[in-house]
Amino acid sequence: MERDLILVGKIIKPHSIRGGVTVETYCDDPGVFKKGKRLIGLKGKDRRDFLISSVGKKRGRVILNFKEVEDRNDAEKLRNFSLFVYRNELSNTEEGEYYFCDLLDCEVKDEENRVFGKVVAIFENNNYPILRIRENKENREIELPFVSKFIKSVNPNKYIVVDGDLIYQLMEINYPE
Repeated sequence: MERDLILVGKIIKPHSIRGGVTVETYCDDPGVFKKGKRLIGLKGKDRRDFLISSVGKKRGRVILNFKEVEDRNDAEKLRNFSLFVYRNELSNTEEGEYYFCDLLDCEVKDEENRVFGKVVAIFENNNYPILRIRENKENREIELPFVSKFIKSVNPNKYIVVDGDLIYQLMEINYPE
């Protein structure tokens, strides 16, 4: 996937007979889901461009209609497409804000400045984001919830300070000797 593509949502299911789709959003930038905006859809090796023709909301989810989708049968084929925009199309972040993609390749270190590894992936589970961290020394990986209990501080594009005790305990659990 292109490095400057930012995940902004996922098509969950069709909505209505007119070809609308229900989208789970991962971005709170108000400019992302608006009429006339172009989105890039990816599912496996399938890539499609979509032009938003109308936007609605229902039960906390965004309902989109695309110019290229004419009916429910077409919309059904879009289930589980991830939706992306190019980074330069997003609003600039304020002080202390960042996009998850800014955390990729960040060094992960503990409170004593000992470098553990790097963030190699970020994904969502049902409750919170997860960082996949690859250890520098032996190329082993662990997954750490991105929650304030474990994450002490973040300097986007540079490093993340985590609870050192926890990260070493996770290594022992995942890779017992």
